Amino acid sequence: MTLKEIAQETGLSVSTVSRIINKENYKCTSREAEARVWEIVRNSGYTPNLMAKELKKNGSKRPMSRNISCLFARTENSVAEQFFSPIAQAVEQEALVQGCPLGYSFSMLHISEIQ
Repeated sequence: MTLKEIAQETGLSVSTVSRIINKENYKCTSREAEARVWEIVRNSGYTPNLMAKELKKNGSKRPMSRNISCLFARTENSVAEQFFSPIAQAVEQEALVQGCPLGYSFSMLHISEIQ
């Protein structure tokens, strides 16, 4: 459930629902309206969207997440290994410099099995 859905269900504005949930300007509505919002939150299992909160806090100036993932296919071709190994090392070094977490994943199949 989203803030917009809670707002529609309660008849309140999205910003008012947000203020109630985030305890901003706590006296913005009646106690009955607050009780309705909290009842819907409890019954729906609503959890705040942390990515949306981060975006609102930081604006669009900074990326929210800077993760790099690399997917590697196994190959029996030594030329391919010689080509891709330095690229993988360069990605790893730059990720370290930039402070980005780097994840690796290796396929279970060899490239020759896919073709």
